[in-house]
Amino acid sequence: DAPNAAFYSKAATNDWIGNRAANTYNGMLLDAGTQGQASGQVCASDAALGRWVGNTMHGCSRFGLYTLGHGGNFPKVTDRSIGTNGLNQNTALCDGFDPSESINPGTTDRGYPASFYQNVDYHNVFVGHYNAGDLQHRAHSSINNNNLIYWKETKNFADGCSSHFFDSFYQDGNLALPDQGSIIFSRTKFGKNVHLEFNHHCDVGATGVLCMPQYILDNSVWENDNSNKWISFQAGYNNDGGVLSVAPGQEDLPNGFFPEGYHSVAGSTYSYLLASPGPRKCIDSSPLYGDRFDSGILCNAPLRSFKIYSRGLTGSTAPMLKVEVWFNSLGLLGQNGPANAEQLVGFHMIGDLSVKQGYSFPIMAGLSQSYRISLFDQNEGTTSAIPLDWVIEFSDPVIGNRFGVDDEVYVNVLGRSCGTNGDGLITSQHDRKFLWSGDHFIDDAAWGNFGACATESVDMNPVDCSALVGGNPSEEGSIEASECPELCAASPCNPINSYCHCGIPSTCKCKPSFTGPDCSVDLCSSASCGEHGSCAAKYLGGVGDVAIDPSFGCICESGWFGNKCDVNPCEMGEPAKTCSGNGKCFSLNGIDAECDCGMGYQGNDCEAHNIAYGKASSTSSELQPSSRAFDGNIWSRFESFHGVDDVWLQVDLGDVYDIESVNIHWEASSAKRYDIEVSSDGITFASVWSKTDGYANMGSVISMLNGASGRFLRMHAFERTMPYGYSVFEMEVFGVMGPSSPPTHWPTYKAISLAPTVSKVPTLSPITSPPSLSRFEIAREKISSALSVNIAATDAALAFDGNPGTRWESAHGTENVWLQVDLGGVFLVSEVKISWEFACARKYDIELSTDGVSFTSVWSKTDGVGGMGLIDSVFSGTNARFVRMQAFERATQYGYSIWEMEVYGSVSSGPSPPPMMVTPTSLPTPGPSSNPTSPPSPQPTTQPSPSPTTPQPSSPPTPGPTVEPSSPPTPGPTVKPSLPPTTLAPSKIPTPAPTAPPTTQVSETVFKYVCAKSQPIPSTICADGKIAGGECSTENINNGCGKGGKSCYWASCTDSPPLSLSPVAPSSQPPTPSNCLPLGTTCGQNSDCCGGNCPTKGKNPYQCK
Repeated sequence: DAPNAAFYSKAATNDWIGNRAANTYNGMLLDAGTQGQASGQVCASDAALGRWVGNTMHGCSRFGLYTLGHGGNFPKVTDRSIGTNGLNQNTALCDGFDPSESINPGTTDRGYPASFYQNVDYHNVFVGHYNAGDLQHRAHSSINNNNLIYWKETKNFADGCSSHFFDSFYQDGNLALPDQGSIIFSRTKFGKNVHLEFNHHCDVGATGVLCMPQYILDNSVWENDNSNKWISFQAGYNNDGGVLSVAPGQEDLPNGFFPEGYHSVAGSTYSYLLASPGPRKCIDSSPLYGDRFDSGILCNAPLRSFKIYSRGLTGSTAPMLKVEVWFNSLGLLGQNGPANAEQLVGFHMIGDLSVKQGYSFPIMAGLSQSYRISLFDQNEGTTSAIPLDWVIEFSDPVIGNRFGVDDEVYVNVLGRSCGTNGDGLITSQHDRKFLWSGDHFIDDAAWGNFGACATESVDMNPVDCSALVGGNPSEEGSIEASECPELCAASPCNPINSYCHCGIPSTCKCKPSFTGPDCSVDLCSSASCGEHGSCAAKYLGGVGDVAIDPSFGCICESGWFGNKCDVNPCEMGEPAKTCSGNGKCFSLNGIDAECDCGMGYQGNDCEAHNIAYGKASSTSSELQPSSRAFDGNIWSRFESFHGVDDVWLQVDLGDVYDIESVNIHWEASSAKRYDIEVSSDGITFASVWSKTDGYANMGSVISMLNGASGRFLRMHAFERTMPYGYSVFEMEVFGVMGPSSPPTHWPTYKAISLAPTVSKVPTLSPITSPPSLSRFEIAREKISSALSVNIAATDAALAFDGNPGTRWESAHGTENVWLQVDLGGVFLVSEVKISWEFACARKYDIELSTDGVSFTSVWSKTDGVGGMGLIDSVFSGTNARFVRMQAFERATQYGYSIWEMEVYGSVSSGPSPPPMMVTPTSLPTPGPSSNPTSPPSPQPTTQPSPSPTTPQPSSPPTPGPTVEPSSPPTPGPTVKPSLPPTTLAPSKIPTPAPTAPPTTQVSETVFKYVCAKSQPIPSTICADGKIAGGECSTENINNGCGKGGKSCYWASCTDSPPLSLSPVAPSSQPPTPSNCLPLGTTCGQNSDCCGGNCPTKGKNPYQCK
């Protein structure tokens, strides 16, 4: 490659300052090695790095700035110098480890950290390193390269403080990141179209170790807002490894990468994390963010790497590693009973036969959980101890040194004693002697002696990172370009404008942009580039006494112009271009600017908003819901059934609009031929725009309608481009309200926000059904109940509160459990989405009922797995008021746990039966015949006839081969007996139902209570025209209203005149109900009287007769 490189070197000690290469095969290539008379006499891979400053490589068809070499590049302190003619006299000094610990006291690491400073790479293919350590990219700009960074393998810095990237900028390309160690991005900006590829080359050839590096964002900013995948985990041989977290103490700082409330991400393989409870919870990222995080697991607790290095194993005989975790703060004392979560981790080896082998997984740092780790024989089903000679590594000492907070975790390693006196507490500061030098793997001295939980393990010496940068805390982690100040001690250099050259003679040399006999002439002083520009002279090397043309003296940041980089029409226009707060402004030159509008907006100033956002939608063929094309989330999508050509996707805008344009963001499966059609009544449609030359992967297509008028708009497709269905990420509609549009009373149903925290929305008021299949979410904050609740903090209502951070959980160990919601009126229900927590159901049905007594199964799943996340159940529209998830078999050893259960449907066109709200005492106790695995014979139910005004599909959908093959609906509805809860305590105040008041009287009285600071209006307590009155029980007072100075008002909702609503003090005791005995009387263990609140089962102050 030497003849094809603009700059080529076999050793790193040369100085390369202010060079430029363009349109060569290789730009600046360091190919460490020896040739000729020096062969075998120079440790070229261990050579100290010279001064590499201000070099620019662009248009190179292979490498820009790149270090190669068969042994990699791991600079060390050796005896090589000009005095030895560049040869190494004592090659033992090239070894990876320093047993004397004389080079870097307190560590055996012989590394000599250095930096590549102020280098620029653009339009190259590869930038970076093969294997390299103790090397920092400082003030690096890498733009529009295929690989902005391509780095296979690295190590922790020998100084215990430095970052791999500092003050750098990356845009338009992929960062293929290395394995091993803690890779820290400090004060680094990630611009548009950046993708992070974790431990990309681990286990490819001989590179990598255990494929579980930890990446840290330290005061860095992510500005990439495109809809493509942001990161990639490497599954399979790469172990799906790597964790990315923000630096300690920066969790609450906005960084643009993590959604609010989360600051770590790991691969989806490690599903045990999903069992973590709030507030240190982890979630599957897919339902909310699609593949943005490569379906990884987002956590709001710090994730770190945990590694166990083994020896003597082979892939065919190695056992699994069993990881068990208890989510409590009791340390090892809290490991009583079964673990809250567990995971089996596979054996990992680089290649087929390698010393680089062992186990690794992401671990949740902190003292709110504890771990137990053992080996597991899958054939025997038995656990065994971790051998005493294996080496354990947790996190990295740089965490404590740089950020002042040690990572800690409780670990019970079977066969070991971890922590002080066996308490299990280990920290990130445990010693790493002889573990990894980059070019040398674990030394024999380490086995059984060093690492965590080892016989000789002690903490590493603490390092004052501020002292390494002259006491400037803001520069902690940075490395200056190489120099030798000790050689100029007799006449010290001015650090502002000069440095001490390491060669002979050792003299002060001017830094780029300074000149003159004493380097006092600042070529950049006249440029005055300001905060948005850099002086060009910094990239020109030793230019001598040359004047800098003021017209070209500054290199401006993107968007800034002028001789001094002080002109930006986005910031300084009259008026400034704000993009209406709905987009980002980009300067085209010093005068003009344009807006890049966010999703749902367009126009010169992003002033036009998407009038279809959150509106009611329908389709003739629905494999994935039509609502996903109107939810404002570019990660979700509508999909039609496969194999069907004639399909429409429709939105009801709620009023007549003059429609200017329609923007359809197609997934790969797009339409070759389709029309945009409008209608004023939802029945008769007219085509106003056509496309006949669509193709797969055509992306976004804008249809200009120029004011076509209508309330209903649809995309009507006639021919597919692929063998699948049609798939639309988002369908945006832009226009203005028509001047002759009569007012309507049909509400606009806004889609549920997909942000991490979802705000409450009011329950829908009674409405008149619009003439379309308007579908909307109808279960939010409705009355809910469950057959089983684990603790009060996991009440049934938490599955219907619109907050994906809260959850319902059933009691552990129970299979037959249901979770139910009363919609408050009859709706045409056609879809149920369940966001499962890790503890989910292997087998469950979706059941519907109009009366709350007889339920019909409309959808089944029989192959659920732990951590399966969001499951979308789509079925034919069925009239129902009550919707329940009936679970029959657990997928984990816990109970069932649901973050959110959403129900979608439209207003029913059929008559609504009277509301049926039953009390616990009026329901039969389940008998032996209520076994869910043996349902009674199917009984048919009558499906509602479609409204005559409902648009019918122009081509009936034919389900394709991919339609939920593992969970087809059961042939014909199956009626299962109602299984009432042992306690039915409605947890939400019902709102007026979207049905007329009942005409028939219900004999049962429905009991509720409400907490308030003053007596509420009775109608806010009872629904359906019932009257509130009654008293609270002690349990209601203590459990529901005993905080915040609120009183408890008990409501018995009946047709009788109202009773006095007066607050009940916590000390008061309501009269003994007729079916209970006074307190102290013994009752049966399984008694269900008193609503199941026997003292052996609940907190009711009465005993059951």
